[in-house]
Amino acid sequence: MELINNDIGEKLLEINRQKTLWDEYTYDIDMVVKDHNVRLTMKSSMSPVKCEIPAKDNVRYTYIQNLEDYNLSNSLVLDMIIRNKEFQNYIYYVRTIDFEFEHKSSVLKEERYKQLKQGLIEKFGFNIEDEQKLLFHPYVSESIVDSNEKILHDFLILNPPFINDLKNGLIKVMNFYLQKKQLYRFIQPTHYELINSDNIEDYSDKNLFVYIIHPESMKADFMRYDVYKDRGTHLTKINDSLYTIPPVKEVVLTEISDELIDKHLHEICIPISTDGEEKLVSLGEKNFPIDFLDKDFISSISDDDYINSSHQDSLQLVNLPSIKLKSNKSINVSLNVDLPREELIAYIDKLKGSKDIKSFIEVFDEKIEEIENPKQIKVIAKKRELRNRDYANAFYIYDLYKIIGKEFHKKELELKEEAEAQKVRISENIQYGKEQKKHEFAKIEERLQNHLKLFNKTVLDDEICKLTKIEISKVRALYALLKGYIDEYKFKNVILGK
Repeated sequence: MELINNDIGEKLLEINRQKTLWDEYTYDIDMVVKDHNVRLTMKSSMSPVKCEIPAKDNVRYTYIQNLEDYNLSNSLVLDMIIRNKEFQNYIYYVRTIDFEFEHKSSVLKEERYKQLKQGLIEKFGFNIEDEQKLLFHPYVSESIVDSNEKILHDFLILNPPFINDLKNGLIKVMNFYLQKKQLYRFIQPTHYELINSDNIEDYSDKNLFVYIIHPESMKADFMRYDVYKDRGTHLTKINDSLYTIPPVKEVVLTEISDELIDKHLHEICIPISTDGEEKLVSLGEKNFPIDFLDKDFISSISDDDYINSSHQDSLQLVNLPSIKLKSNKSINVSLNVDLPREELIAYIDKLKGSKDIKSFIEVFDEKIEEIENPKQIKVIAKKRELRNRDYANAFYIYDLYKIIGKEFHKKELELKEEAEAQKVRISENIQYGKEQKKHEFAKIEERLQNHLKLFNKTVLDDEICKLTKIEISKVRALYALLKGYIDEYKFKNVILGK
């Protein structure tokens, strides 16, 4: 399935993201002008470059510094694919599929869902059913994990029996919590909302948006109001209205329906207590342990309520999605954790060396995709703490290049448009002869090239070095490493152990 190569998925993440540790970056162009011996004579270069950038101690980087070996590869790959533009677009279409097909055939919707599911599996090893777990990833929801970073690294043990082991278990649980007025629904925003002019003072400029013609795509788009005010003279507004992103709605349900359960079960939550802390947990979890439920509900259950009374193994639940490619060799085993540690390790070693375990594609005798290995041993340290520091720095550097690089690219486009407008004016001026026009064009082009130097790759490298306080060679190497993993889909090597 081919998706449009745009930023629509990235924008959805931006809408949902509640920023906690971000700084305002301002490009010190006056200093760079002196270094390049350039006199500012183009209007586009005179307006400042300002944007928000994540702080180095943002949770999206600090949690990487604390990664343990048992969850290193999967966590790194998640951080890689969640920054991939195509993956972001897939997630956008997954989250908006109900809205997109609200008035369309259910058959078409089902076909679309299958295409999205297949694309995510084939390209990213991502299970579409894990999409809601991304809400616990710090790149998506900094505010959710900032106060409890430990949740990202831990896994939860789920002890049977589960809600689905009861006859009509889900309905019984929902009705119980409905009567207690403790059945909640969290509704995620999927659109921009028009602001009543009487209420504009209730919002800051950062929380307001204008509807404009985007200078790059020349299509209708939304832009944050404070950014627009800085660049408004260069942009075309579609209307004079202001918009905002509605907050996540927490609703106490008073009734339930088959349609609500079928379409929005992952949004329906109940309160549970674990580790002495009360939290809301989605009923969309397939294996929801009964021992998490209210004691009154548990005491109301009889033996006749169970579908299957046989013993089951406890399950491990990871908070973040697990990535599995077709070429992964995976096996489900039942471990008795009461056995001696040495025996358990020996058992795992035996499985690791087994020649009988085959990947999905090996069963069909397909060739495993060959991907150039982008690992650079000298760039990433081997010792755990230094290794995690290097990976955290690499993601920080990658994000800075993407955010600031996008702003620099906008400046380059503005400069080129300004130069083109100057050439058009010269071309249409009848006072200039052919040779004069040629001379003026050359001056405009020379001036343009001098100004473009202020926003080129070398200057961007220098800006990243200043922000990270890391030497230029390592900055470039770490960025190249992450760019290969993320933009060139080489993340697959991480979970294949190559």
